[in-house]
Amino acid sequence: MEGGSENGGSECAHQEKGPDTLSTGEPKKAPLSVSTIQVNPCQRGNPILKEIRNVPWEFVEGIVPDYILGSHCVALFLSLRYFNLHPDYIHDRLKALGSGTKLRVLLVLIDQKDP
Repeated sequence: MEGGSENGGSECAHQEKGPDTLSTGEPKKAPLSVSTIQVNPCQRGNPILKEIRNVPWEFVEGIVPDYILGSHCVALFLSLRYFNLHPDYIHDRLKALGSGTKLRVLLVLIDQKDP
């Protein structure tokens, strides 16, 4: 699973940048409330987005984490399959994230069988 959607990798530099859109697929027209989850465009195609139904979310260009859940809470997405291929990935992402957030959530997708 290469790329930035289902594999835990956010390889944005290699992905096409489109206009900001809401979860409905419509272009973002005005800033949404603080209860909206901001999603890094590198997460397009991530199956977790289909499961977020009770909270609005939007793609936002230029954010470092995969998801901004609130003013002091962010989330990174990681699949175990991707982690096994790139063991330094999550450490590098946390370093890039810095220390500006109080709560960091790691969403882990168990996408491989037991060893």
